[in-house]
Amino acid sequence: MISWDDLIGQDRARHWFQAALKQNRLSGSFLFVGPPGVGKRTVASLLTRTLLCPNAHPADMAPCGQCEACQQIAAGSHPDVVRVKKPENRVSIPIELLIGPPDARMQEGFCRDLRLRPQSGRRKVAILEDADFLGEESANCLLKTLEEPPRDAVVILIVPESNIAPGDFTLLHTGEVYISQDRPS
Repeated sequence: MISWDDLIGQDRARHWFQAALKQNRLSGSFLFVGPPGVGKRTVASLLTRTLLCPNAHPADMAPCGQCEACQQIAAGSHPDVVRVKKPENRVSIPIELLIGPPDARMQEGFCRDLRLRPQSGRRKVAILEDADFLGEESANCLLKTLEEPPRDAVVILIVPESNIAPGDFTLLHTGEVYISQDRPS
């Protein structure tokens, strides 16, 4: 299982998150942007393990990788991790994945699951892959969650750099925006 020390090309991400965690000032929402293969999903997974590993303090940036929580995160089965991505057979992320079907709005879905108390960890982590495939209605539904995430939650949106246009993701104006690629200064 990869650790922060093994991560190549993401020194800025590591130092930024480490400083935020040491100061107890981690934002509630993040936008990870970068070309395919740069490590957006890897950083999201590492941050998730860092926040939920019971054997290490988050500011130490050293999740054990061996405990049940770390293993569940790696397997995609941790009860405090909410993950949504665009279905292969759809052109966009259906609103039902975010807020449930019409007859059960906010009784299912990404936004509701994020608002539930953590079951076994210190907080909830929600990862929305393919966030560039949100339709207007879906983005509007997500807006309140991004503007006012639960205190014990972190939301990570993942998008490829090539799909970002000027004005996209203005809905993240209250959260931290991080570009997941080290660039020369």
